[in-house]
Amino acid sequence: MTAHFFWTRELVLAGVLACCGLSGDRVLISSALAQNTSPKARSAKSEVDLFGDDVLAEGRGVIVRRSQLEEAFVLFKANLVSRGQRFPDEKREGVEAQLLDKLIVSQILMAQATQEDRAKAKISGAKFIEQTRKQAPSEEAFKRQIMATGMTLVKFEEQISERAVCEQVLDRALKSKTAITDAEAKKFYDDNPKRFLQPEMMRVRHLLVSTRDLGGRDLPETLRNAKKEIGSKLLQRAKKGDDFEALVKEASDDRASRDKGGEYTFPRGQMPPEFEASAFALAPNQLSDLVTTVHGFHIIKGLERISEKKIPYSQAGMDIKEKLAFDEVQKQLPEFFEKLKKEYQVILKKP
Repeated sequence: MTAHFFWTRELVLAGVLACCGLSGDRVLISSALAQNTSPKARSAKSEVDLFGDDVLAEGRGVIVRRSQLEEAFVLFKANLVSRGQRFPDEKREGVEAQLLDKLIVSQILMAQATQEDRAKAKISGAKFIEQTRKQAPSEEAFKRQIMATGMTLVKFEEQISERAVCEQVLDRALKSKTAITDAEAKKFYDDNPKRFLQPEMMRVRHLLVSTRDLGGRDLPETLRNAKKEIGSKLLQRAKKGDDFEALVKEASDDRASRDKGGEYTFPRGQMPPEFEASAFALAPNQLSDLVTTVHGFHIIKGLERISEKKIPYSQAGMDIKEKLAFDEVQKQLPEFFEKLKKEYQVILKKP
């Protein structure tokens, strides 16, 4: 694993919500960055007794102490535990070296941020947090997911805000200067035909009667039976002709899709198997019976079966340019970070 990498919005989400089942040491390390790296936090540190809190790295406006690295490492391990994984002790030294490097770089990037960077980051950070919230079944479940990774909600929001600022600095310094031509994008498209095959997909609406409490835990059997009765009555209303989209907005417990009428478009292998089997068996405008999954009881209405097809370049071109630009920035990061550390005269110190 390279000692130099940075984060994207996807990596941040994966690290913070590791308990949702996403994996990878690289993802987890990126989620443990930037512990107390802001000037305000460093100033607060200087006002307390730091006896015994060794300085691990120091430079012009940069200081990383042992306590900051330990906090980042604890978060890293908490992410692993939340996913049911054990951290091998023999890897600790290498992981700590990467975490220390990221703490240094985070401080430098925060110092490099302009007012415009911070303004853009405020918008993107708030949007990201809101999207993350919507992925959880409830606000209580969202908070529990955050706590499972070793953070408080306040710490989560602080870290997302800081990472958004760092991301804007990188966009300004590197991505904005990385131009991908139409010819380069088209060549990638032609050279990788399998990447642009869209598999058979199903477009449906669904209504969920959840069998989990606000904390995401399964309800006892008596309450599950009551929920099943609610689902059966809603199914009767749908079959009698009640507008299904309106019914979803009225009664569905799926916060992520409720406001858009319960609509999902998905390929095979993405949904719970019971949901997928029922959905792909539906004709347009056909209603399923009550479908039981780990999430609860579903009513599914078929909308459209979308055949496998190749995505045209006109539709894929912008995404290809984004991908190639991202790859190019990743190649530049090691040299860019080393240049920044020299500019800020960063020295690693032995405790």
